[in-house]
Amino acid sequence: MRACARPLKKDRGQALLNKGRFDEAVAWAELRIKENPNDYDAMNKAGLAYFYKARKDASHLEHAYAYFKRSAEIDPLNALSHYNLGLVFLAMNRPREAVPEMRKTTLLAPEFAPGFMGLSLAHFRTGDPLRGAAALRRAVQLNPQYKNDFSKSQGAMQRHMRKARFLVVRQLYGRLSGFLLWAGPPQAVAVAHANRVAAIFALFMGCFAALLLFDRGARA
Repeated sequence: MRACARPLKKDRGQALLNKGRFDEAVAWAELRIKENPNDYDAMNKAGLAYFYKARKDASHLEHAYAYFKRSAEIDPLNALSHYNLGLVFLAMNRPREAVPEMRKTTLLAPEFAPGFMGLSLAHFRTGDPLRGAAALRRAVQLNPQYKNDFSKSQGAMQRHMRKARFLVVRQLYGRLSGFLLWAGPPQAVAVAHANRVAAIFALFMGCFAALLLFDRGARA
C-alpha cells in the first residue's frame, strides 16, 4: 500500500486555524465544501476547528467527528484523515474505535511518528500494553524528541513505565496460563496441576525473561 500522508494546504483556512479564529475557519471551510462537496482538505480543517473548540465545550466533538469521518470516506488513502478521526475517538473516550483508525494511519504513513504515538495511546487505553509498548517504541525511533519530552517529566514517566511493565507481565501471565490450560489434553492439565509449583515457577521465569527483553528493547 502506497504511503500517503498529504498535509493540509497552506491557505486562508490554515491561517485562520493558526490564529485561533475557529468560527471563521469553519465558515471558510463550509464555503469551500459548498463549491466542492468532495473537498476533503476543507473538511479536515473544519473538523480541526471544531476539535480545538472542543477544548472548552466537548459538544463540538460530534461536529469534528462528522467532518473527519466524511473526509476519510472521500479519501480513504489519506493518512491524516484517519489520524484526525482517531484523535476524536480518543477525545470521546472511545479507544477501541481509535485503534483501527490509528493503525490505518501507520500503514498509510509508516514514517509518521504521531500516528504510532496515537496507536500506542489507543492500545494502552484498551488494556493492550504489549501492542502499546511496541507502537510507543516505534514512535520514539521515528521522532527522538518524544524521548526528550518524556525525560523532562521523569517522575510521571517512571510511574507510567512501572504501570506499563506491570500490565505487560499481567497480560503475559494471563496468555501463557490460558494457553497451558487450553493446549493439552486433560491428562496434561492434570499433570500440570499435580506439579503446579514447578509450572508456576516456570511461568514466572518466562514472564520475567520477557520483561527483561522488553526493558532492553525500550532502552535501545
